[in-house]
Order: sequence, then C-alpha cells, then structure tokens
Amino acid sequence: MNEFDFGPISRTVDASTGKGDAINLASLSVHEALTALLAGNNRDEFIAWLWHDLFKPLFWWPQKNKWFHYPNNKPNDPLSVEAHWSSVTGIPSGLVKTHHYRDNRAFTYGESETVNNEFDQVAIGKDARFVQLSFLAEPATHTALLRAVIADAFMEVVTRVVADSIEKELATRSPTFKRVRYVFDFRRVALSNPPENLEIASLANQYTLHVTAGELVVRHLMPLSRPDLDGHHVEVVIDFTAEPPTGERFGEGIISLVELLTVYQDSRTILMGIPQFLQVDIGQIEQQVKNAAEQRLRDLDIRTLASINELKKQSTTQGRVDWAALPLRQHGQDIDLLAHMFAEQVEIRLIDRGQLTQKVKDAKGKSFDIRLLNEIVSHPIALLAGKPRHCRFCNTAFESALPPVEAKVGNYFTDIEYIGFGGDICPMCRVYVLNSHKSRTASEKVKGVTGDRKAYRGALALITPSSHFTYVEGQCKLIEQPPLDVGGRFANPLQRATVTLQEYGLFNMISRRVIARMWAQIDDAIKPLPLPYMGAILLTQNEAAQIRTLFDCLETLFDQAELVAYPFKVTVQPAVELAFEMPVNDLKEHHTKHTYLKTSPTIVSVDPDSKFTLLVDNGLQLEVSRKFFEDRRRMNELLEGIKGQKRQHNWLLAVLQGIDPVTATAEAFYDYDAPLLQAEKVFWDMQLDAASLAEQWQRYEKVRGEVSRIAARYPMLIEFFAKPRR
Repeated sequence: MNEFDFGPISRTVDASTGKGDAINLASLSVHEALTALLAGNNRDEFIAWLWHDLFKPLFWWPQKNKWFHYPNNKPNDPLSVEAHWSSVTGIPSGLVKTHHYRDNRAFTYGESETVNNEFDQVAIGKDARFVQLSFLAEPATHTALLRAVIADAFMEVVTRVVADSIEKELATRSPTFKRVRYVFDFRRVALSNPPENLEIASLANQYTLHVTAGELVVRHLMPLSRPDLDGHHVEVVIDFTAEPPTGERFGEGIISLVELLTVYQDSRTILMGIPQFLQVDIGQIEQQVKNAAEQRLRDLDIRTLASINELKKQSTTQGRVDWAALPLRQHGQDIDLLAHMFAEQVEIRLIDRGQLTQKVKDAKGKSFDIRLLNEIVSHPIALLAGKPRHCRFCNTAFESALPPVEAKVGNYFTDIEYIGFGGDICPMCRVYVLNSHKSRTASEKVKGVTGDRKAYRGALALITPSSHFTYVEGQCKLIEQPPLDVGGRFANPLQRATVTLQEYGLFNMISRRVIARMWAQIDDAIKPLPLPYMGAILLTQNEAAQIRTLFDCLETLFDQAELVAYPFKVTVQPAVELAFEMPVNDLKEHHTKHTYLKTSPTIVSVDPDSKFTLLVDNGLQLEVSRKFFEDRRRMNELLEGIKGQKRQHNWLLAVLQGIDPVTATAEAFYDYDAPLLQAEKVFWDMQLDAASLAEQWQRYEKVRGEVSRIAARYPMLIEFFAKPRR
C-alpha cells in the first residue's frame, strides 16, 4: 500500500459553479506555497500568501456554503489575528484579510487568476507565469535518454534561477527564511452545540507562526471527533532552496522547490511556474541547460560531436552538397549535434502573464479570459506541423541545416529492417546512430579510453514521473465530519474532485515518491536519483545488473495508492512513464544489438490491475502484471530445493515435458562427475518427510500441474531460470 498525506484539503467547490459540490485534492500546504510562488509580486505578498488561509484546518462551516478560514481584524471575531501575525512575519497588515476581495484587494494578483479555477483540467491561471520546454520529436525509446537528460537539466536550471530570486527577494527585510514548515496537530475536542465563539477563539489561539533557524513554522490545531485520530501529527516542509529531492527528504516530509514549480510533465513538454518578481533571460537559461546536458551526456559516455567526415560518409548526397556553405554548428573542428538539437528540436519559451489567453462567456453571457492548458501542452505538436523532412527512425517531422541522409548508418548498425534503406534522420536520432558500440574516436584512444561504448546501446531503464493520473470517485471516503462543520458541508462524502494546476502538481509529487521508493530498494535512499530534478531513474547497459534488480522493484507499480487529505481518503492512480529493456540471459553481447528500436515508452498507472509489456534479451516481449510477480515468487518457492540456475532450468524443462519425478530430477542434477544413481539419491534426499512413494508422486503431479499453468500464462518466465549467455 502506498499512502500519501500532505495535510488537510485546501478548498471545496460548491454547486454554484454548475459542476456540483466537489473537492480539490491538493493540500493546504501545497495550495499556500504554490500561491506564494505564482501570485506573490514581492517579498511581502510572497510571505502573506504562505499563511493566507491559516485557519482552514479548523473546518469552521457555520453554513453549508460559508467557510470562515482566514485571519481578519474584525472586533470580537474569533479569527481576529491578522494584524498580529502580519507583525510577526514582517509584512503590512491588510494583505491577508483582503485576499478574497474583488475590489480593493491588497494583493496584486488573486488566487483565481493564478492557481485556482473551476474549469476542471481545462484552464490554468491567466496571470501566472511559466517557462515551457518543448521537444519537437515524437516519443521514442531511442530518443528518451536524450530527452530525459535535457529535461533534467532544464528543471535544475529553472529551479536554481527561481531559488536564487526567492532568496534575494526574501533577504530585503527581516525576518528571512529558506523553508516553511506546516505542522498539523490533530486533537479530539468537545464543543457546545452549536460551538460558541469563545470555544472557536480558544482553538484559534493555539495556532502559532514564528521564524526559527531559517524556517517559518506555521502550526495548526485540527479539531476532530474520532478518538483513534487523536494525537495524529503531520508535517510538510516546503524547501525554497535548489536542493534536489531524495528519498530521505521525502521521508522527512519535504517538498522540494522543483516539485512545486513543475505544473505539467510528459514525454513532449515540461511546464514550470515561476514567480512574478523573477526577471527571466530565456537565452541565458537555454545556454545553461545545453551546458548542463552536455556535461551529463559526457558523464554517460555519449558522444554529441561528430567529425565532418563522419557526416559526409553517412550522406549519399555529399557530392551534391556544398558543405562549406551549410550553416552547421561547430565545436572546434567537429559538428555539434547537441547544438543542432537545441536549435532544431528543442524550444524553451516564456509564457508571461496575460499571454495565450482567450475570451469566453459564462452562462450569463459575461466575458472573461481563460488560458487553456491543452493548447499549451500541445504546443510541441503544433511546432511539428508543416516540417518538410521526416525521420525514418522516429517518424518525426523536422527541418535541419544538416543535409539529408540516406541509409548509410555504419557497419555496426544491426537493425536496418526497422528503419529501411531510404529516408532521413533527425538530429536526435543522429546522436543515437553516432553512439555505436564501436564508435571510439581517435582522440579518445589517444587519451587511453578504450573498450566498447555501451551507454546508448543494450539495456535501458528509464522511469520518469508523469502528470497523467486518475482517481476513483466511488472510493472517495469521508474520514469524519469535522466537529466545527455546523452547516453540514461534509455531512456526506463529496465524491467528485475538480482539478486545477495544483492537482497536476500534487500527482506529479506522488509519482516522484513512487519512483523514489523503487530507487530506495536498489540503492542508498539518501543518494539522489540519477536524474534528481526530473525525479527519474536512468540506468544504461553500464548498470545492467542494477536494471535486473530494478525489474524486481517494478512490483511497486501494482500497489494501491491512497491519498489522505483530511477529511477525505481517496484511492488515486498516479502514473509513471516507462522505457525498459533488460538482458536476462543475453549478457556479453547485449550491447551490440540496437534494442531501443524494438520497444516504445509506455504510461503505467500505479494500480493493482495495471499491466504493461517489456522487451527482454532484445527479442522477447514480456507482459508484466501483479500476477506475474506472484507467479514468479511461487516458482521460486517450488525451486528453492534445487540449487543452481542451470539445474532449475533443466528441472523446469523436464517437468513441462511431462517426465516422471525421478527422471526430471536426474535431468536437473546430471553431470559427468555425478552418475544417475547419485542424481536419484539427491532427489530422494530433497523430500521433506517420510511420505510414501505414491504420496510423493501425487505431490509431484500437483507441482507439475502448477508449474505448467504458470508457464502457460508467462512463457517468458522460464528464461529467468536459464543460465545466462556470457
């Protein structure tokens, strides 16, 4: 079971929207921090947004559609503390109390214009600011590594730029801090019916805000009725530094800055929010991303520089092309294919406030502006329209300063049947072609770098977070009706959830934590993931053994995921994107085969009923499901008395052929130094009791039937017990 608790919900949506009563699943801590990041126009606004809904955890609903939840300065009001807490946090009084005002609002931008809307997965805030990375390439496994490295570099660069701007903005006046700790203490209370103002004021007075050791600590008291929840404690830490997420930080309840900034993520695009006060230089960001990606590819032993002669040998049109006149991007004497990728297949753009909006009318005919999410995330597809050339590797439409290339892909390219003998190659796929296992350059050999190049051939495991998700409305459970819900807002479960950009961020956070749990099973949980800012696992042929181990960890994807968002608990299905190819028996020569062309990335929901297909040993398709791992464990139990992979494999083959138990064991244990009689003795020694021969035979027949049924469901499973080809 994967259970996630980021604190209580931040808001509900009433029937006046025309969509019926509903909830938002994002927690108060995520809501307040994200609003500060996207709506805060300066230091004071940024800090005020961090506690603008301070009293929401009271769940004080005097009427069904009236929620008293924000500090004010009204005389004799139980929540009249706005001026006091403004003084403590060093901001002018009046910001927080006016944040819901339509007129005379002290904030520059409001919630509805930045983080909240009622358009249910359709629109995002029209005044929020974003930076978008787009790949002008069709998703393909053999470009997934490149795209992931660039995406991680993009997310790191943007995170560092934003972290630096926040630090500078907060440092303009005291108090200053780098983290916010939201504390939620659940306590059972006894109240009058209806609750009196003095009782509510007593609860509100137990809320505290203070700055200590570089942290703004916001402590909330959560009144409840259920005795089993009394003493429950949740802490969520929002880190505004550029530190990357790790499993250890997840365990401490830390949400990293990159998680909050990531509004949407898939294989074609990444959308990241940025503060209103950030001065953006897109050209500088793009150069920093390219530099970071170049270094990471170099660390992975992946070439992006090609000599002019290598490119000429690939091109059948070389005699008709004036290479000197081509606007090729060079690095010294070599052609910089990464630079061509950034110029021709990668775009980074700023979406500033008010841009990409359109006017619509509500049911009453009133016009207003919205910004459609689907038009933003489909931007990469729009960029591909009308491109004149098509890549025969990935079917991407593209244009490039590089000349057309026909079938010359090198003597070590083994998968011509997948790409044909005619057609073009896009810049991304040129990098794939360039990195043959026999592609060591003369300069590398001079430096003593020898051996096959393996990072872009053979085994691959890439698991990345995804913004795709679903939730099960019928399994949205009401934990309890909060004691201050006098109006009956939560008298019945609100089965429906509406989705804003906060929920996209929330499910991306959950997806990251699922991936981190897999990573913690194969490596030290303190160590960041291979692509830490993207939240992704990336392993290549150089880590083939780890890929085998990671395969066993994929069972995590079949656990049920539940989100606790008091007063609700809901079954959710976050998703990950998976590109996976592994060797089971084909070990020594595996990297000489172009396995990436035989498989495609897939989106996998974290759900007990999920299933997906992986490529094994360059040619075998393996369907993976929860049942696969259960049957594999059962097979291991049946074989635990037979030591050695070769013997297990021989025994399985014999059983599946219907051979009697003695002969099957003889087949498994036979070798030239151990005659058949010795093998028979081993078989009888394996028996656990003194059962009769007839009973032992019946037991064997039962085992044979079970093994046969498992093998029929998963024919590939027997390969896991074969001796590897080394």
